[in-house]
Amino acid sequence: MEHLSAGARDTFYFAARLALARKHATGPRILVLDEPFATLDRERERRMVGLLRDFQKEADWQIVLLTKEPELKEMMAEQCSATTVELGCSSAADG
Repeated sequence: MEHLSAGARDTFYFAARLALARKHATGPRILVLDEPFATLDRERERRMVGLLRDFQKEADWQIVLLTKEPELKEMMAEQCSATTVELGCSSAADG
């Protein structure tokens, strides 16, 4: 694993966690992801969304995505039946 880039390691670990979740899930099948791709570039992010889409179709899980990225929110909404929550806070100047 030492020869893999940080992004490749993140991709590998994400796929491994999905496999473990699929294997060990016994209760409600809900996957909550809090900024899961924050360290990835856009290409790897797209690949991970593809993995999630395939995972969801195969395993019939519900996905809840917490993100600050509007582009990721849109991508997940288009490709997966995901509930997306856009994180953010307003300042006193906002109203």
